[in-house]
Amino acid sequence: MIVPQELVAKFVIPYIRALVAIELYRRGYSQVKIAKLLGISQPMVSRYIAEGVEYQIEKLSSVGIPREEAMAVANMLTEVASRGRKQDFIRILASYGNTILMRGYLCSKHRELVPDIPLDCSMCTKLFSQPHDPLIEELKQAYEILRNCSKAYELIPEVGANIVVALPDAVSPREIVGFSGRIIRVGNRIEAVGEPLYGGSRHTAQILLIVRKRHHGIRAAMVIRYSNTCVEKLRRNGMTVLDTGPHENLEALYKDLEQVVKASTARPDAIADRGGMGIEPVIYIFGLSAIEVVKKALICVEETN
Repeated sequence: MIVPQELVAKFVIPYIRALVAIELYRRGYSQVKIAKLLGISQPMVSRYIAEGVEYQIEKLSSVGIPREEAMAVANMLTEVASRGRKQDFIRILASYGNTILMRGYLCSKHRELVPDIPLDCSMCTKLFSQPHDPLIEELKQAYEILRNCSKAYELIPEVGANIVVALPDAVSPREIVGFSGRIIRVGNRIEAVGEPLYGGSRHTAQILLIVRKRHHGIRAAMVIRYSNTCVEKLRRNGMTVLDTGPHENLEALYKDLEQVVKASTARPDAIADRGGMGIEPVIYIFGLSAIEVVKKALICVEETN
């Protein structure tokens, strides 16, 4: 008997990983460097490059994964891999695998290999769906508001966006709900790669925890693409936007952000982060709820008169 995860391991993961390897090579990375970043052999990298993008897309399309989605996921993972964040890479790719199963992409392939699977089988939908939890439901509602905005894709950074919401007394990322695989841009729309989970986000959750040390009433945060236009729109709407960066590294980012928050007497609606070496510039939005931070973020894509 073939279990669902075996299908992901055989028919999805290798081809997504291949797309990442090919994109890294296109960006000028050596095959040896790519092998190190992805934890595979150099000959395997060479093979992926020789096969090319279309071969990988054809394989993924054959199990129901749309070309546009496959490329968007691969591009986002390329950004993560290029920054050397191996744990994030593994977590996001694993989350995407679970999402694929929950959506039923691999059902036809599973029945093809195991003909006696019932036509009404809904095992994966039930297995990988989340229990009803107030914070998880709040995050889902916030995401729906975001997804229903036709220009939401303009808010998505290269490494993907995320929305997080904390328990009242949260002191660690495990007590904060976030999307396990981030929110990515797929053409002119957005797609959640993964589901809302406790501990689903590390970085954005850590940012929220830092801000909550001084402003405990803040419960939610969202990370969006950096733009001067967005910063200006937020300020014109009466919001407090703090500035930070550039930073030497990720640890410096956390320290710099903590200092900026401590130095300000006002509760921040947003922090404009100019990034740094290997750190993409982004804007962090804060609020009392996940829905509130999404509505604040959408101000950045509203038409101005």
